[in-house]
Amino acid sequence: MQNPMNIDSINFNENVYPCCNHCRYCSAGKKHLDNIPFYRYVRVMERFLDWKEKTNKVKTISSHIMYTHALMTYEQSKKFRELSLRGGYHPLELQMDGCIFMPEDDLERILDGHRRAGYDRYSVTMNGCREIHDLWAGRKGEFDFIMMMAKIGVRLGYERQENILISQSSIPQLQELTNCFDAIGGKKIRSLNPVGYFGWAKMLEKERITRADVPRIPPHLLAYSTLTKDDKEVNHVYGLLKSEREWIEWIPNHVIEVPVNSGIGIHLDSSNIDYLETAPCDDIFNDYVDQYVKKYQPVPDIRVISEKYGDRLNEKIYHLYEIDNKWTDLYNSDQQGT
Repeated sequence: MQNPMNIDSINFNENVYPCCNHCRYCSAGKKHLDNIPFYRYVRVMERFLDWKEKTNKVKTISSHIMYTHALMTYEQSKKFRELSLRGGYHPLELQMDGCIFMPEDDLERILDGHRRAGYDRYSVTMNGCREIHDLWAGRKGEFDFIMMMAKIGVRLGYERQENILISQSSIPQLQELTNCFDAIGGKKIRSLNPVGYFGWAKMLEKERITRADVPRIPPHLLAYSTLTKDDKEVNHVYGLLKSEREWIEWIPNHVIEVPVNSGIGIHLDSSNIDYLETAPCDDIFNDYVDQYVKKYQPVPDIRVISEKYGDRLNEKIYHLYEIDNKWTDLYNSDQQGT
């Protein structure tokens, strides 16, 4: 899937602010914090943005401050947004999952600061309603806190990005969950997707929905998903949702022009921050591209691994990059065993 190599972006990420959730579906898996001051992150970003503008070797340089944006100061929020825009990363939204519990006045003050810094949208991830969401998020009171946040967001003029997970547990509660958001009102972008295939979520295959589960989803909510849409109705192949069986049948007849992994990720921590601050950007870029190639180039084309590792009887539903990750995991497991 990863060939031919087409490295045209860099994503810098740093684990600065703790996530107070313990989500069973967390895409990050085991979390840790990096003791890197914000000004050093800015220094690295600015020198690479200068390099990008001078050399045009990559199209975008994006950045992710993990695990939540809630605790960034006004000045940090404004600078982070400025750097992201300069790097060509769109759209920008505040990641509010895992925000520390706080009184309503304090939360409104924080969200107002981000609003003044230029943000007009925030995102939250939901898997079910009330006690079910709290159970999956690993924190009692999380659902009520998100609802309080939604009310504040309306008052401050935020657009709300609702990332709603579809699982065996959440399907019976999708209507109630969306009713709760709709009762609060405000501008919203709503998307419904199956649980991913990253981090801890890889262990949740029993929760993954199948084609037989799709009719259980309220029809008007399917409009916020691509579950019932075909190739012509979706802008990009990576937005399609198909069962593993359907992907196996689809892949041989289609040209996948852009590899799923078209960018390199650089994680800032104590082991590399001095190097990233001082070494020539060309050398750093080439170093991380080499690491990327060594990791992914040995993996056969998706047509090959789908034939060997694909389960033609599996009706569980995935995005293309998720089923590719699943097959690649099986391939790598075989390689480690030989």
